[in-house]
Amino acid sequence: MKSILFTAFLTVCCLMQLQAQVRNLESCIQTAWENNIQVRQTQLNGSLAEVDLIQARNQRFPNLSAGSSLSLSGRSVDPTNNQFAANSFFTNNYSLNSNVLLYNGGIVRKNIKRALMSGDAARLQQDDVKQVIALQVANAYLNVLFAQENLNVEETRTNITRRQIDQLERLIAGGLRPKNDIYELKATLAANEQSLVTAKGNLELARLSLNQSMRIPSDETFELVIPEIVLAALEDPFQMSSEEVYRVAAALQPSLKNSALQVDLAGLDEEIAKASMLPSLGLGGSVGTNYSSLGKEVVGEEEVVVTQPIIINDVETDVGFKQTVPQVEDKAYGSQMIDNVTYGYGLSLTVPIYTNYRNKASIRRAQIAKENAILTDKNNRDLFRQQIEQAIVDARNSKVQYDAAQASVEASKQSLENLQLSFDQGNVNSFQLNIAADQYNNAQLQSLLAKYDYIFKMKIIDLYMGKKLQF
Repeated sequence: MKSILFTAFLTVCCLMQLQAQVRNLESCIQTAWENNIQVRQTQLNGSLAEVDLIQARNQRFPNLSAGSSLSLSGRSVDPTNNQFAANSFFTNNYSLNSNVLLYNGGIVRKNIKRALMSGDAARLQQDDVKQVIALQVANAYLNVLFAQENLNVEETRTNITRRQIDQLERLIAGGLRPKNDIYELKATLAANEQSLVTAKGNLELARLSLNQSMRIPSDETFELVIPEIVLAALEDPFQMSSEEVYRVAAALQPSLKNSALQVDLAGLDEEIAKASMLPSLGLGGSVGTNYSSLGKEVVGEEEVVVTQPIIINDVETDVGFKQTVPQVEDKAYGSQMIDNVTYGYGLSLTVPIYTNYRNKASIRRAQIAKENAILTDKNNRDLFRQQIEQAIVDARNSKVQYDAAQASVEASKQSLENLQLSFDQGNVNSFQLNIAADQYNNAQLQSLLAKYDYIFKMKIIDLYMGKKLQF
């Protein structure tokens, strides 16, 4: 029973491992996003925008600060009683201060709005980076599929040549064909094997490129899901209107959304700069207390007789007067802290009159930055329109090339089949057969190139149109 359970466990583990070694395009793109440094940087930009938003919102609330000082003074004014002290003394004070901004031309509100827009810009930047990465991974993915199919073609061609050699050797052994015919086929086999080695190397390079685009180790191996792509189901690029595609794509393109958002941010910066010319009003308050080593307190009273000399009939006589004298001692630290509490509050108004051209310069810089943002947005939209037009033309050319390549494959295949029959009957030599085989194989290769190029060009348009990049 234990051995059965152990075997079942190993089977499940093996199946899980095999499953983990198979990736589709979506999985490859997701891995590339997770590992890409640019995506992480855009995420950090989003985090910075969140910090800026929190800071901007907290500008609405009062601030609070605490302070304390220790000092040793001599021949100075005692802060606890404002009396001059000839001896050295020790003081200690504590304070709390708070200020709240009541009005500053709406800068706080505008900064909150700006932080929110900056967060949106960071997310759009991340979407744009992800879109570029997705296209890179899709291109690398298709290159691997092409390299694999090309390898299959080379393997098939090599195997066919080997079978032809076996067949020709039997014919030569039977005296039906001359011995010299075998040399041409063996030369062809050598060339086929060389092409096979090249195809294997191209496949390794394509896999390396895919791993690099995903930012994973080059020695990490996995199988790719081969999608069932029906080319006939793809939208005909000749039926596409570049203006309509641009209209839809421009409304969805994250880079263009971000470009337009930068114009709004520049306009908001101009408003913030102009607000710096307005007065600002604030409310502040403070509370504090202090201690002095010279601090004294009355602890009681004592009645004493104070004598005063007076002269009566030219005779000096001492006369005593009763006086009440307070008894004092050093005041405790805690008592001074409680009794010496002071507080105050008030309004402050700041009106900028002359700031050495600083505020006006800020306004002008903001205006220039806004004009530059408008031009950048226009330039980005013009470039994107050109990209759309180029993408449609490329897709149309790819479709024409694929259709022509398919026709070439069918024609060369038919020619090869006819020559093969003639070769079997001894009517043509191996040289003629090899030429036809090369033409067929080249036609297959060109068809593969045209096929994957056509698929990729159509996927570019799909991505612009907001469709999910998948096969």
